[in-house]
Amino acid sequence: MKFLLFLNPARVPTFIISLVILLSGLLFPQSAVDSLEIYDPFSQTNEVRRIIKAEFTIFGKEFSREIRLHEFTIKKYTGVNNDSAGNAHISLGDIYFKSAFYKKALESYFEALKAFESARDSEKIALVNLKLGRAYYFADMNEHSTHFHTARDIYKKLNNEASSAMFYYISAFLEADPARKKQYNEKALEIQQALVKKHPGKNEYLERYGTFLNALGRYEEAISIAAKINNTWLEVLYLNNYGHLLAGEGNHKKALEIFKLSLVLSKEGRYKTLLRNAYENIARVYRLSGDWVNSNYYIQQMNLVSESLYLEQLATQASEMEIKYESAKKDLENMSLRREKKTYSDNFYIQRNINILLFFSVFAVSAVLLLVYIGNRKLKKINNELDKSNAEILAQQSELKRLYNELLESEQKLKYAQATAHLANWEYDYSTKELKFSDEFPVIFDLPKENLFSNGFDLISRTICFKSDSIRLNSFVGLYGQPDKETVTEFRIISESGAKWIKINKSVTKNEAGTAVKSAGTVQDITELKLEEENKIKIAEQKSYTNELIKYQEEERKRLAGELHDGLGQDLLLIKNRALLALQNKGVDESSRNQLEEINNSVSDILDSVRALTFNLRPLHIERLGLASVVGTAIEKLSGVSSIRFTCDIDNVEGVFGAEEEITIYRIIQEALNNIIKHSGAESAEIRLQNEKQMITLYITDNGRGFDLEKTLHSSGGFGLRNIISRVEMLRGSINIVTEFNKGTSLNISIPS
Repeated sequence: MKFLLFLNPARVPTFIISLVILLSGLLFPQSAVDSLEIYDPFSQTNEVRRIIKAEFTIFGKEFSREIRLHEFTIKKYTGVNNDSAGNAHISLGDIYFKSAFYKKALESYFEALKAFESARDSEKIALVNLKLGRAYYFADMNEHSTHFHTARDIYKKLNNEASSAMFYYISAFLEADPARKKQYNEKALEIQQALVKKHPGKNEYLERYGTFLNALGRYEEAISIAAKINNTWLEVLYLNNYGHLLAGEGNHKKALEIFKLSLVLSKEGRYKTLLRNAYENIARVYRLSGDWVNSNYYIQQMNLVSESLYLEQLATQASEMEIKYESAKKDLENMSLRREKKTYSDNFYIQRNINILLFFSVFAVSAVLLLVYIGNRKLKKINNELDKSNAEILAQQSELKRLYNELLESEQKLKYAQATAHLANWEYDYSTKELKFSDEFPVIFDLPKENLFSNGFDLISRTICFKSDSIRLNSFVGLYGQPDKETVTEFRIISESGAKWIKINKSVTKNEAGTAVKSAGTVQDITELKLEEENKIKIAEQKSYTNELIKYQEEERKRLAGELHDGLGQDLLLIKNRALLALQNKGVDESSRNQLEEINNSVSDILDSVRALTFNLRPLHIERLGLASVVGTAIEKLSGVSSIRFTCDIDNVEGVFGAEEEITIYRIIQEALNNIIKHSGAESAEIRLQNEKQMITLYITDNGRGFDLEKTLHSSGGFGLRNIISRVEMLRGSINIVTEFNKGTSLNISIPS
């Protein structure tokens, strides 16, 4: 489909364009992601939101799978194999860093640092300090300098080429002088280049080589390296750096090409954060180049992606807050138990002393009184400690209550978002057959909540699922065995509210033997989305039919104009000439001469009518005189036969459009003027045709009675207006109609040149 964007309809016959579009649609169908730019983000926000939510995540399709693998590795090797656990923490931190979760990236890197410090692995300690400095730097936190210096000092002490290259690279980052910064980077690149030659095909060395090229501003080479090692995230990063350089230099066209390539890669990787950055960069280049229309378009796309990012981050934060709440609650309960145990122990000790004192009271009253006094002092101290502990417990309970209220508020927001999107969460335990779900789940399936807890999916499959879809649902969930490998599918149900389309996705948790133990995911009612897609297809078919009808009308008008001109016109001219020849005959009597003159005058009137009809059917003078001249002539003729006062301002548009496009523009003007004469009741009308930069603007206005736009468009009498709109769409233009009763009507049409 991409090559169609570069066709110039002004230079290609209409029938060829139609053929190319038809064939390309059959041969190269678009995916949902590819259709992002097709939808108007201002008027079709729901379609754009649906695609972003369904196809993109914060972590992208690659990182989402890797996170679970790294978490499993950390759980398996923590305390057993520090090297494996540390490497998994680094990989997990890199994913969070690339997804702009800097806080979680720092947590993972510090866990990796603890693991490698236990193993006393200096090279890995230096690497983790470098990554910590980088995360602090991108999070705008001052601690980055400390970790960069630590990493540099360790690399300086290590005696190998790879460490030397990293030493010079970090030194360049910390250096303020541009000349020395460049010198350090070139030294790092020289050493790394030798390592790449010595170890061909080793992606780790190639990745660092690309990083050093990027630091030197050799972006095209860095991009090539990232593509070679199949690192999409790095390739997008280097493309963005290169695009910013080109935009800063004023090379907006090249910058736009680079940022659009970055956009393609971001879509392929399903990176929601990178997608937002790509839209922002493209909007910035369009703004710098003065194209505010496209700039606003991509800014709106960026806003929709940012909105989706916020909702996904909100769900993640709510989950994390719930975990923190449960952990804090458990710690508080343990603390309370320990303090209660200590209180019981202290009281037991005091009671024992009192018993001893009573026992010896018979032998020494004075000693007993002294011991009682001491015991009371201790009891008072313990009571004070208990009061202090109770105050601390009350303060912690208050904090827990605040956290709990925040958690409830986040859950309410999540529930509202899910209800709005007709989305619900679910979790299925394969051993107990128990199904857990959010409140929206029973609403989507129109089933009682209590009937779904045990074997809920089995109930759905047997009772309300389409028979043709139930087998696929059973296999997807794994009701009678292991779930299939698909992560998302769609099926239909018949509920109390009617037929519905349901989209379901899942993530499977397996044990060490590879057997599924749990599945979790979401279900979404996509019935409205399906209906909207069907309506769009019908609208597209209707527009295609209208365009074909207009083309057929134009061809038929051309044929009739030719027949009138070459057939009837020539015959009438022959009659006129013969009548004139007969008049030149002196032997013709007076009565015959009068008849011949009457024939001559009648034929002349008929010829004028035929010429006017031929001009209306097919203004052949357009190809000879041009669009501006023919429009001016038509307006002059209308002024002579109408009481409406016409004013016009027609720019020269010669050479801007091809013959067929000029005919289409003429038909738009002709139809608009006919409507003014027939329906407006106006006293004056104005027509302006302006040749602006890369755009032809047609403005037609009158001071007539106006009309109801929506009613006219949907009535049988609104064919002329719909015809104007269809012709504008054929020219890839836009039209804005403003009308109000007794305040006139204006048509503002913009057509790309």
